Amino acid sequence: MQECDDCAIPLIDVTPTVIQYTGQKRQQVRIIISNVTTNPVVIRPHAFICEIQPATVTDEVFEKFHE
Repeated sequence: MQECDDCAIPLIDVTPTVIQYTGQKRQQVRIIISNVTTNPVVIRPHAFICEIQPATVTDEVFEKFHE
């Protein structure tokens, strides 16, 4: 999960998140959004603020993580 190019609110920062997509139509995903300005930001319902990008995690990454 990362910030999208067509983000509805360009003044926010979305922390990249790794999720396991199960193929379900709806799935709750927790993301961290930061306001990078000193002004209040309003996020409208159903606004596009991030998108899912496919990635593959190899066994080597898991091995390094557990070391």
